[in-house]
Amino acid sequence: MSNALENQRSLFSSECLDLLKVLNAYFEVRVVGGSVRDYLLEKHFHLKFPHRVDYDIVAKADFLEITKVLEMHDIHYFDDSQKYGVLKVHYKDVMYDVAAPRKDLECFGRAARVVAGKHISWLEDSMRRDFSINAIYCDVENVMHDYHFGIRDLQNQSIVFIGDAVARIKEDYLRILRFFRFSGLFRSPKFNNLEIEIIRNHRNALHNLSKERIRKEIMALLKTPYYMQSLRIMRSNEILNIISPTLDKFVDESEKCALHDSILSIACILIRNGTCNITTILESISQLSKEIILTNHELLRLKTLMKLYEYTGRLDVAGSDEDYSKRAVFLFGTQAYVDFIKVCDALMNRESSISMKKVKQYAEITLPINGNDIKLLVKDSTDIGKYKRKAVQIYVDSGFTATKEGIITQLLKARDEKC
Repeated sequence: MSNALENQRSLFSSECLDLLKVLNAYFEVRVVGGSVRDYLLEKHFHLKFPHRVDYDIVAKADFLEITKVLEMHDIHYFDDSQKYGVLKVHYKDVMYDVAAPRKDLECFGRAARVVAGKHISWLEDSMRRDFSINAIYCDVENVMHDYHFGIRDLQNQSIVFIGDAVARIKEDYLRILRFFRFSGLFRSPKFNNLEIEIIRNHRNALHNLSKERIRKEIMALLKTPYYMQSLRIMRSNEILNIISPTLDKFVDESEKCALHDSILSIACILIRNGTCNITTILESISQLSKEIILTNHELLRLKTLMKLYEYTGRLDVAGSDEDYSKRAVFLFGTQAYVDFIKVCDALMNRESSISMKKVKQYAEITLPINGNDIKLLVKDSTDIGKYKRKAVQIYVDSGFTATKEGIITQLLKARDEKC
């Protein structure tokens, strides 16, 4: 089944299209997977996704033919994934997956024993993909090739397994999580009750998946427009508590705006419109970090957001009070402030209240006293940090008007009173 998309922009970046044209001069090439799916979602549902440069390319050729063409055009590639039927191609500062058509002989989790080459048909290649919406191909002429009615399912907001659902789940139990991840793309997903029952019956197999693989899918789910809805469905089917008891506890009935950012989505879930205290939230973050393996950077970012939440007190103040905004940017940094305003906007279901022009102005505010100045005031070097925090508090309390001399005077007074 083929569909020409008339009067639509190409889904390809200019760099990707250049690579496709190089390959297409020798054999037919198509792009398949997430980039095609997201393009169609934008077209049919006007959803906006962050710019993506990851394209999965399939070339109707044997590996030697593909590598020969790449070498002829001085295009660098890595063949360390060739046993899975994929070449990593580096072209114009972007990495692409380029594969020959493949057919799975045996599947075991994320790996598979495959046969690849131009003798494999496009239909056979499509059969190895998990869901119909992920098996839509697009050629260089922007023509869609849809062997499993994926466009129809996408328009109907349905997640449909390719082939027998039980067999596909047993091939890789991660597909249970992928099912809910892709459900998060739709406002009103339609579920096949039989498939939900099958998923539910196999949910305990999720215990056998590595945390790294689970983390990848959960973080991707949290970037989808309707992640909260998907999490609720997972909870009602006793799946979320297997993956993350913390998220299972905090997910509520509210709707949250699309943030396309996993950490901001987690912050929205934890804050829950201000109904939980900060101690409970920080304890939950530590537990959540173990469940879905948050990186140190993610953990720091999330904890900083919660400190900002504690500092702010009321969500409606954030973004609307200039004095607050100055203090927040000065104390927590520009990125943390911008992140927090996005969370507040989502929780309060309001339009963006961020003025980046003002944020940049606030970011230029600097403490007029430095560490060397403070060293001259203290006798014990272990007190430097304490006095610096005191200097920051003096400056903030003054509305950022205190001078260096004024701050030093107050620090000396505090030191003498201590003595």
